[in-house]
Amino acid sequence: MIETIKKRHIESYQKEPLMLKAPSRINIIGEHTDYNLGYSLPAAVKQSLVFALSESEDGDMHLDAVDLNETANFGIRENEYPQGHWTGYFKTMLMELESRGYAVKGINCTFGGDIPIGAGMSSSSALNCGLLFGLNELFDLGLTRREMMFIAQAAEHRFGVKGGLLDQYSILNGKSGHALLLDFKNISHTYVPLEIGEYHFVLFNTCVKHSLVNSPFNQRRNACHRVMDLLAKDDEKIQSFQDFDEATLNRYKDQVDEDDYIKALFVLREDERVLKTVEALKAGDVTALGEYLWQSHAGLRNDYEVSCEELDFLVDHIRDLEGVLGSRMIGGGFGGCTINVIHEDQVQTVWQSLQKAYFDKFGVEAQMVEVEVGEGISLIG
Repeated sequence: MIETIKKRHIESYQKEPLMLKAPSRINIIGEHTDYNLGYSLPAAVKQSLVFALSESEDGDMHLDAVDLNETANFGIRENEYPQGHWTGYFKTMLMELESRGYAVKGINCTFGGDIPIGAGMSSSSALNCGLLFGLNELFDLGLTRREMMFIAQAAEHRFGVKGGLLDQYSILNGKSGHALLLDFKNISHTYVPLEIGEYHFVLFNTCVKHSLVNSPFNQRRNACHRVMDLLAKDDEKIQSFQDFDEATLNRYKDQVDEDDYIKALFVLREDERVLKTVEALKAGDVTALGEYLWQSHAGLRNDYEVSCEELDFLVDHIRDLEGVLGSRMIGGGFGGCTINVIHEDQVQTVWQSLQKAYFDKFGVEAQMVEVEVGEGISLIG
């Protein structure tokens, strides 16, 4: 893929490009906690987008999305784009940088990779972070990785996805063989060794596509923020979901909408599961890791209500299969992948059973993605 992207760029633009790789990420546990200033446990993985970038001769943007077999050309200050179209990520990034006073010129950009689109593996954030990292290198903007996290997040907000920092943080700061315990209140991280012996992390993709812009993702965020705002009025020390417990929330149960209460309760319990998972990993207790995944999915399905029939089927079908320790949906929800902890000797057996059952039920071919934890975003060569 690297050589293909590089060769295509040189053939198209007659320029030796800057090459970089922006990884995908998995989130082991801690879903929908980032924008609630809680905890998550993600890791960068080796599935990635490869970028070839060079400064354009005419000052315009010339883009080549290899996997989509689509190209786009536009002026650097042309802000209009079709709703949800991938070119919007480039235009909102340029707008965000300009609003902060960074001087960016037009580029040629060729990109492609092996991240499943719409699978909850942050293909859009890899695109966003890869673009920003490349612009920073190409035009010597002097941005730190920490600064890039916030700029990339703000650009996605412009695009219409009001997510937290989980994706950008993981992609920019991943470390081979480690997960990151992310503390979104203090915007800090601790590396946690991922040693799970003969078990593997495997993703099963529903191949049901979703768009966060058009899903109820933002509704969940607003529900949690309504609860936070109410508690903060009575106690100024409460600034995040780390600052109160279930007993405190229960004192306000009659003052909040029932659905808002349930959403907030999920976040509190999910934060607790993240910290318990870290302790399980430190103790080498892979069985406990799996149990927390089951619990997380139950909460995402029943309380936060971001699962769907296809995701639930993937989780439920493998629950009693040999070699399976745990499973849950990952990503924003309403489609995408499950993350599963499966013994290396049983991966293919589990997959064969699931693949057939899923097709028989939905008439759709599911996909299996075996993941290996890798480095964060980096230059190539």
